[in-house]
Amino acid sequence: MEKISRAQFVKCIPYEDTQTLYMDHATLRNLELTHALHLDQKEGTLFWTLNDTKTAIGARKLQHIIKNPSIQETQIKRRLDSVDSLY
Repeated sequence: MEKISRAQFVKCIPYEDTQTLYMDHATLRNLELTHALHLDQKEGTLFWTLNDTKTAIGARKLQHIIKNPSIQETQIKRRLDSVDSLY
């Protein structure tokens, strides 16, 4: 295994996600988005209600969307329009 020299790393830039709403662990837990407060179950959560995915990767993507909601107006409107088209 070849060692990587420090010269290859030019600059470290901290990751900032300005596209989604940040929610801390306590908020995620109290809103019961993906896990219920009692017995660490998923039943009764927003994820449980919405989840009709067929694959594990689809379920992970849905959890990611629920835990990291968009704050961009255009993306929110596009998602709302998509939901409207279903009804």
